[in-house]
Amino acid sequence: MEEHKWRYLYAFLSLEHAKSLENYVTALRDLEHRAREYYAETIKLSSDEFVKMMLLDGFVFLLRYMFPKHRDHGRDPIFDTMWMLNALHIDMKLLENQLPFFVLERLDYRTAYAARPSLLELTTFYFGNLVKMDEIPKNHYMPSPTSESYPSIQVPYSIVAPSRPQEKHFLHLLQSCYTPSFQWKSPKAKGEKTYECTRSLTELDEAGVKFKVVSSNCFFDVKFTSGELEIPHLQITGFTESFRNLIALEQCHQFDKPYITSYSVLMDSLISTPNDVALLIRYEIFEFLGSNEEVALLFNNLSREVSLGIKISYFSGLCKDLNSYCNMR
Repeated sequence: MEEHKWRYLYAFLSLEHAKSLENYVTALRDLEHRAREYYAETIKLSSDEFVKMMLLDGFVFLLRYMFPKHRDHGRDPIFDTMWMLNALHIDMKLLENQLPFFVLERLDYRTAYAARPSLLELTTFYFGNLVKMDEIPKNHYMPSPTSESYPSIQVPYSIVAPSRPQEKHFLHLLQSCYTPSFQWKSPKAKGEKTYECTRSLTELDEAGVKFKVVSSNCFFDVKFTSGELEIPHLQITGFTESFRNLIALEQCHQFDKPYITSYSVLMDSLISTPNDVALLIRYEIFEFLGSNEEVALLFNNLSREVSLGIKISYFSGLCKDLNSYCNMR
C-alpha cells in the first residue's frame, strides 16, 4: 500500500492545479503539533515521518475515485481488483485510521479551484453507498474560511464554495449523517423509568404486533402505532458490520445522542434467533445474501459489551409502548 500511496501522490502532483511538493510539506509541517494532539497514544514518529504519513494518507485517493480519468486503467491494482475497493472502504472507517479533517482541509484549499468538488463532496460521494444522502445536510457546514483564517492560503473559489465540516474526521462525518426524522425525546418526568430493550420479533408476532417495511432515508425511523411496527428497509452487506466503528466512536466520545448505539441495542433486542431474521425477510425489511444465522449473530455481536451508561436510548419510548402492548390481555 505504501507503494500505491507514493504512486497516487506523484499522479496528484502532476495535475494541472496542483502545487509543488514542498508547498504541501510546508503546510502540513505547520499543523504537525496540533495533529499529534488528536491521537490518544504518543506517536513515535519523527517530524519528517509524521508529515510524510499525513501527506501520503491524504485525500488523493478520493480525488482519483471520483475522477476516473486520473486512473491508470489496466495498471492500477486498487481499481482493477474487485475486492480492493471494499477493503479500503472498511480500512478508512476504522477509528484508529482517521486523519483530522483540518489536515485534509489544508491540502484541499491549497489545491482548490472552482470546477473541482470540495473535500466534503468527495467524501460524501465516496461513502454514499453507506449513507442514504440526497444532499449533504446543512448542519454539516460552517462559514467558509477566509484569507484571514488562512493567511498563507488564497482561496480561489469564484463560486459559492461548500464550507468546512464541523466533524473531526471521516468516521465522525458518517456518524453525523445518520440523523433520524423524529426528535430525541427525553423522559417527561424526573426519575421516569426508561427502557433499552423489548421483546423479540417472534414474541411480538405472537402478541399480535403487525410488521411493515417503510421507505426512509434513515434506518433509525422505527415507529410503533396502532399495533403496527414500522421498520425501514435495510440491505445487509459486508459494510453493515462497519457499524462497529461508529458504535466505538460514540462509546469513546460519549455523544449526547448516541443514535447508532441505541439502534444496535434495539436490534439486538428484536433479533434473538434466526426465526426473528426470517420475519424481517418475510416482510421485506431485510435484504441480504447469506443465512439467517449469520445476520442474527451480526446484530447480537454489534452490541456486545456496549453500554449506554447514563444516556437514554433513542428508542426508550418505542420499547415502552411495545412492552405495554404485549402486556395487554
